[in-house]
Amino acid sequence: MNRTYPSRWLLLFGIISTAVFYACGNKPTAENTTSTTYKVISPVQMDTHYYKEYAADLEAVQYVEVRSHIRGFIEKIHVDEGSFVQAGQLLFTIDNRILKQEIEKLQAQLGMAEAELKQAQIEVNSTKSLVDKKIISEVELELKRSKATIAEAKIKEVEADLALAQVNLGYSEIRAPFAGTINRIPNKKGSLVDEGVMLTTLSSTNDVFAYFKVAEAEYLRYQKRKQAGQSDEVELILADNTPYELTGRIEITEAEFDASSANIAFRARFKNPKGFLKNGSNGKIRIKENVSNAVIIPQRSTFEIQDKVFVFVADKKGKLLQREVVIAERLPHAFLVKEGLNIDEKFILEGVASLKNGDYVKIDPLTAEETLKQINPTEQ
Repeated sequence: MNRTYPSRWLLLFGIISTAVFYACGNKPTAENTTSTTYKVISPVQMDTHYYKEYAADLEAVQYVEVRSHIRGFIEKIHVDEGSFVQAGQLLFTIDNRILKQEIEKLQAQLGMAEAELKQAQIEVNSTKSLVDKKIISEVELELKRSKATIAEAKIKEVEADLALAQVNLGYSEIRAPFAGTINRIPNKKGSLVDEGVMLTTLSSTNDVFAYFKVAEAEYLRYQKRKQAGQSDEVELILADNTPYELTGRIEITEAEFDASSANIAFRARFKNPKGFLKNGSNGKIRIKENVSNAVIIPQRSTFEIQDKVFVFVADKKGKLLQREVVIAERLPHAFLVKEGLNIDEKFILEGVASLKNGDYVKIDPLTAEETLKQINPTEQ
């Protein structure tokens, strides 16, 4: 038997292995090469805009708590919850019979005090006559004058008490301080209310304030826009994610940042002619931010690994390199890139989920016009 055949086969296998190894070092392998053609594009650089949104609390420009100034029973409620009232309109009547009796009592005391004063003045005059005739001493005259002074002071005291009672009587009729809408009325007719108890709230929502907080970076951008004379208009997104029909304007900011959150509060005013916005409701303020020479890529060209965003950059031979990109802002269908890509680089447009770093693919570069259609950064 010829035993040289195994050696020959081993030699042939070694030659073939060497050739394959050499080929693998210089050409794409079957494992990392795909026959699928992938479209590639370059980042688009253009002027665009995006929107920043902030949670907002809505408050009526005029909003007061209507409270009782006196203690008593609610005698009558003249309005209903949710009704619109005019300034000065009667809202509540508190039982005032005790107050009226107090006023009558004080008026009687005032009459008595005035009579006492009159009597004291008569005694002063008669005593002065006797002193002039040197029938009695001047000490008696001073005593009579002191009595008259006491009577005058008593009159002032009673007059002050009477004025206070009349003010309290006026408080028994509670009227609207301004035109607005009556809110919930927790205490009904016949309820005993103490001084200071809230009877209802009144709000005027012809204008509505929207309060929201922004970080220091957004605050600085706003100040720069303001100094440049740019528009301070803002949009209001309602709780159902629909936009309010009217735009508002930023009016003021607080004087200092919140130490715990490093935010500062803004206030925007919105017209509310139809009364659609209500005090205490919530929404979102949306502010338009313009960007010059922004670098934009489609969102579908990216993938995320541990909160980092990547794209597959392709060279002329179709070799893929996984590249991290830093995102500045998110648009509806695109990203604003802060760093990580050059304008002249090509990256895979879509289908990145099936690719991996180092793959070789066939590439089909899109024209600049075709690339713009893929990105569409202004779509809202």
